[in-house]
Amino acid sequence: MRGIDLSEGESVQELFSGKGFRLERVVSKGHVTPKGQWCQEPFDKWVAVIEGQGEIMYEDMSVDLLCRGDYVLIPAHTRHRVTMTSQSPECVWLSLTGRG
Repeated sequence: MRGIDLSEGESVQELFSGKGFRLERVVSKGHVTPKGQWCQEPFDKWVAVIEGQGEIMYEDMSVDLLCRGDYVLIPAHTRHRVTMTSQSPECVWLSLTGRG
């Protein structure tokens, strides 16, 4: 199954923010990080799957498959990418991140 580039149509809604953090609801429908690209933030990121499934791959090629109710903490400066999100049901994530 070919993934959909994250820049095309993925829904991101900020639910709440405060001093030093942001909570977002992300709806992915087969979206993945574009081939050859990595995400790497200067802050910790906690993500939880509320519905569907998502898969995160790390630079060392280890993988976290997250199903409904699963969560993971991605430490600051960790190179990672989304390699799969379910389409039916769509993958609904909560993302809690720090910010500068």
